Amino acid sequence: TTQARCPTGSILPVVRFLEAIPKLPPVEWDSLVSNVVNIWIFEKEEMNADRSAASQLICYIVDERCKMDAHILTGNLSEAFHIARRLGSMEEVLQINSKAQESGDQELLKTIASFVGRKRAS
Repeated sequence: TTQARCPTGSILPVVRFLEAIPKLPPVEWDSLVSNVVNIWIFEKEEMNADRSAASQLICYIVDERCKMDAHILTGNLSEAFHIARRLGSMEEVLQINSKAQESGDQELLKTIASFVGRKRAS
């Protein structure tokens, strides 16, 4: 939390912290990493600082759904969409579509529209 609360805080100590923890069962591990991502984002948003470093933690998440949620939180909507598509979750695809509309990501909106159109046609 100290690094996250500092405007110039580094994600590196957080990564070292995660790497030093003995492996937990997957659900507990993903919960821990997801919480760390959430804290990083929350603290950085509080001071209007760059929160993008949190994306470096996503590779430590095991579960695809948790990864997708983390990508949404970090603003990596394209990667979140790819995961949602692999999972076959139309509900998640539509949520990502809403986020893409909010952010104005026209390329992703086109990709999602094409995907949804193909799904409805089949």
